Amino acid sequence: MRLSIPEYIQIREIDGQWVLLDCRQNRFYAVNKTGAEFLEQVKVHGEMAKAIGTMSKVYQIPYEKVEQDMQLFIHRLIEKELVMNR
Repeated sequence: MRLSIPEYIQIREIDGQWVLLDCRQNRFYAVNKTGAEFLEQVKVHGEMAKAIGTMSKVYQIPYEKVEQDMQLFIHRLIEKELVMNR
């Protein structure tokens, strides 16, 4: 799945907490560190499979487990228009 993060979304660490800032609606969404790292990989690669592969290697977790966890996460973000499915 090809993904992109819109320009109006910023990924920031604020006081030790990771958030997605939606500059269009002036809202923020808390995410954990792993979620923020995954989204950074999405920005780098533009593809969910490559981002999952990187996270699987970094955390030494089976690809299938990372895929299972990240699919639910990504679909929720797509519903909120925080990530776009290209």
